[in-house]
Amino acid sequence: MGLRTVGLLTEDGRRVEASWVLYRRGHAAVAAMWVGSELAAVDAEVDTDSPEWIDLSLVTVFKGDLVLRREPEAPCRWARWIHSEVLNRPGARTGGS
Repeated sequence: MGLRTVGLLTEDGRRVEASWVLYRRGHAAVAAMWVGSELAAVDAEVDTDSPEWIDLSLVTVFKGDLVLRREPEAPCRWARWIHSEVLNRPGARTGGS
């Protein structure tokens, strides 16, 4: 297990302390972003800079970046975070069939 403290911005520009926690078992690993006692993001691809899954009740998108909400909404609104660098890769799926 590994831990890294980071600063995140809220919608109103305040900086909030959060923690990336890396959990490992054998060759498998997953990173989790904790803001206090709330799980805000999960990334099964630990070598990337952006989380794969975010809880939209805690996190929102502002000018293309992820920021914390001023006030959390209904809990557990998990969604896949597709960022622009992923969408611009050849063969990237953008949804649909």
